[in-house]
Amino acid sequence: MSDWKRLKALFIKMPLFEKSALVFLLTILIAALAHLTYTLFSFTNVNKDEQTYTEGFIGRVATLNPLYSDFNDVDRDLTELIFSGLIKYDPVERNFVPDLAKKWERSKNGLTYVFTLRDDVKWHDGEPLTIDDVIFTYKGVIKNPDFRNPILKNTFVGVDVDRTGDNTITFTLTKPNSYFISNLTTGIVPQHILTDIPIATLDSNQFSTNPIGSGPYNLVSLKRGEDGDIVELHKNESYYDTTSPIENLKIFVFRTERELLLKKETLLGLSKLAESAKSIISNIERFAINQYTLNQFTAIYFNTENPLLKEKSIRTALTSAINKEKLLTSDSMRIDTINLENKKDDPAFAFDFEKSKNGFKELEFRVDEKNKLVSNKGVPLELTVLALEKTPIHLTDEIKRQWEELGVKVTIDRQEGPKFASYLGEGRYDVLLIRQNLGYNRDMYPLIHSSQIGSSGLNFSRFKSFGTDGLTEAIRKETFPKDKEKLLSQLSDLIKEEKPIVFISTPIYTYALDKKIQPFPDASLDFHSDRLTILSGLDFVKSETLAENSASGKLSIAN
Repeated sequence: MSDWKRLKALFIKMPLFEKSALVFLLTILIAALAHLTYTLFSFTNVNKDEQTYTEGFIGRVATLNPLYSDFNDVDRDLTELIFSGLIKYDPVERNFVPDLAKKWERSKNGLTYVFTLRDDVKWHDGEPLTIDDVIFTYKGVIKNPDFRNPILKNTFVGVDVDRTGDNTITFTLTKPNSYFISNLTTGIVPQHILTDIPIATLDSNQFSTNPIGSGPYNLVSLKRGEDGDIVELHKNESYYDTTSPIENLKIFVFRTERELLLKKETLLGLSKLAESAKSIISNIERFAINQYTLNQFTAIYFNTENPLLKEKSIRTALTSAINKEKLLTSDSMRIDTINLENKKDDPAFAFDFEKSKNGFKELEFRVDEKNKLVSNKGVPLELTVLALEKTPIHLTDEIKRQWEELGVKVTIDRQEGPKFASYLGEGRYDVLLIRQNLGYNRDMYPLIHSSQIGSSGLNFSRFKSFGTDGLTEAIRKETFPKDKEKLLSQLSDLIKEEKPIVFISTPIYTYALDKKIQPFPDASLDFHSDRLTILSGLDFVKSETLAENSASGKLSIAN
C-alpha cells in the first residue's frame, strides 16, 4: 500500500474531532506559507533594469498629500519627489532655486514677494499646471479655516495671498521675515482634482493614496500591508526641468529593523539605520556607510505659566540636575544651544547635582521624611512630563530617575495624535519633552516669541520676554548671514541665562548606499528627503551592472 493510501486510510479512521483539528491546523499552515511567499516575493528587489534604485527603511506611509507631510518623514521623502513647489532647495548648493516659479522678486522692505510662474508645466495626468493651482493651494487650502495642519497653517497667518497678474502670485507680509522664502517649497496641489473636496476632509481623501503631482517622479503604485508598504515611482517623462538618470524608484517601508535586515542584500540603499543595524551593514563590502545629522533637536521645555517654573531659579536648579550624557544613545550626540553646539565644558551647561541641591536649599525647599522635596509651606514639588507615545522609554525613564533623585515627584504622561496636540495647545503639562526639526532655517521665532503661545503656536515654554521677542524679530529681519549669526548667538546666550528650554541632543543618522552609485554628499542634508533629491541627480556607475553577485548570492534586481 502506498504512503498516500495509508495516510488516507488513517484519516478516515480518525474521530470527527481529530479530523476537524487536523484540517484547522493544515489551513493555518497553508495560510502562513502563502503569507510568507507573498512577503518574500513583494520585498525582493526591483527591476533587472540598472536604472532602478531600491531603498528600504523603517516607518509607515501615512499620506502622500504634501500639505500634510510635516508629521511623517516617510511622507516627506515621497512627496518631495511627486510634487513641485514654487521654489526648491538645492541640498548640494545649500540654496533655494526656481522650481514652478521661473523667477521671484522681493521688495526692499522685505514685505512683498512676487513669483512668476513658468508656462510649460503639466500635472502627471497631462493637465496644464497654472497660476490657479498655486492660488488654490495657498489661499483655497492652507489659509482655509478648516485646514488641518497647524504647522503649515500657522506659517501663513497674517500673510496675504493674491493673484497679481496672468502668471504671477504675490505674498504680502505684515513684518519682514528673511526665513519666509523657505516656506514656499510646499508642494502645489491640483485644483481640477481637489476643488470640490471639503478642506476639513482633505487629509483623508483618496488623493492621499493616489496623488497627482507635477514633480520629477509620478506614483506607479502604493501597496500597503501589515508587514510594510511598497511604493513604486517612475520618472516623469514630461518633467519641465533636468530629468533624473534613474528611471525607477522602488521604496520598501518596513515595520521593524529585523524585516529590513532580512532584505538587506536585495536593496541598494538602507536609510535611517539604528546603531545595531549599522554594525551589521558595515560588514557588507558593497555598502558605503554615510552618517549625518539634521537641523533637529530633542529638548525639554519648562512651562513658565506654572507658578513654580515661572521662577528662573527653579528652572536653573532643575537644569543642573540633568546629566545629559546619560540621556544619550549611540545614535545621538549632545547639544546645548540653538546652534546645536556641544558646550559640555561650559559651567552653565554642566551637570552639577550638588549645585542643584544647594539651589533648592536657598529657595527654602527641604527633603521630608519620605525623601520628597517640599517647599517651606510643606508643598511637594511635583512635575508632569508630557511626551509623545513614540518617545524612547530610556529617555523619559532617565529624566524621571534624575529628578526623583533630587526628591521631585515625576509623572510621565505619554500621549499621541489629537490628544497630544490638544495638550500642547492648552499648556496641559509642566514639562514637555519633544523632538523638533527646524528644516532649512533656524527661525526661532515660532519657538520662543511671545506671540506664539497658544493653540496654534510652537512656543511650548510659554515664555515671555522683551529680550527674546526683540531678538527673534531682529533675526527675521536680518538678511546678512554674519549679522544674523551674531543675533542668533545673542539669543542663544539669553536662552542659556533664562533656561526656558534645555537642549539635550541631536540624532545621528546612518545611510548605507551601494558603492556602485556615485559618492553621496551626506553633509548636505537638512531633511531626510534631501537624500532622494540628491540621488535622483546622481547616476549609477556605468562600467558595472547592478545585478552582480553579492555576499549571499546573486543580487537579483528583479520583481
